[in-house]
Amino acid sequence: MPSDSYGCGIPAATLGPWRNPSYPAIRRQRPAAGRVALWLDPDDLRRLAEHCCCPEDAPAEVTERCLRLRFRARAALHKGGLIG
Repeated sequence: MPSDSYGCGIPAATLGPWRNPSYPAIRRQRPAAGRVALWLDPDDLRRLAEHCCCPEDAPAEVTERCLRLRFRARAALHKGGLIG
């Protein structure tokens, strides 16, 4: 078990302000990066990761955005240990 998990098996960075002194700094960095937290059911994330509903004649900007969404959804599933 990593030494930064405080003995509970959960990485310290995910435990929140009561266990991780750098947590407030992490929370401030997210909006600065242009991102916000979104909690989804794993099945909803799988749907986002695997399905593209763009029409074949969609502009490149639309298909690139869809690709980014699918990438982020798959990355979240991977980080959560829900896919290999």
